[in-house]
Amino acid sequence: MELFMRFKKTTLAALCLAFASAAAYAAAGDRYLSNPTLNKDLIIQVNKAGVTTDAIKVSGTTGAAAILGRADGTEIAAGNVGEVIFGGRTRASRQTITSGAVAKDFASITLTKGVWVIGAAQGFFCSASTIMNYMTTYIATTPNTGGGQNAWATQSSERTEINSFVQTLAVAPGSDATQVIPGYPIVVSAATQTFYVGGAISFSGGTGVEHYGSIYAVRR
Repeated sequence: MELFMRFKKTTLAALCLAFASAAAYAAAGDRYLSNPTLNKDLIIQVNKAGVTTDAIKVSGTTGAAAILGRADGTEIAAGNVGEVIFGGRTRASRQTITSGAVAKDFASITLTKGVWVIGAAQGFFCSASTIMNYMTTYIATTPNTGGGQNAWATQSSERTEINSFVQTLAVAPGSDATQVIPGYPIVVSAATQTFYVGGAISFSGGTGVEHYGSIYAVRR
């Protein structure tokens, strides 16, 4: 009995000591997972279906990290790096846009708080020979307010608009003029923020212009 009691006391003391050590570690602040051996990689591996794969590998010589990407053809879950949000209007469902400095949206997406790369593309369909005095594609945070010849200088510096602008372009009958806004990094600080994509044009000749396109964002 005395031996049993000593064993119980010793075990309880060890557990208390372990708990105290864990509590002290939890309060210590930063955590480190390191490989202190000179010039040796730090590797985190996973075992999937019996195959061991490097999930994260940090080079011991350069410090560069290789992170395994999603390779099973499924979408990245919301909130994770690589999440994709997409919106658009197809060429078959294109809408009329009038000549003059009048902005018109054709699609939008709503993003949640975080860092994103956002981009867009737009096509202008001309049913007859048309001279584009100018055409612009924008991404803006207010509906139907982007575009115009001075938008790039006056608004994108405040990051309320990202703009692509082209002047004097001849378009053949039944053809399309296209514009692209390459991926551009943005920060969404609100819980949600809607971004609108659209265009504004000034043209002469022809019988009308219609536009369409897409907008996307990828979480970083």
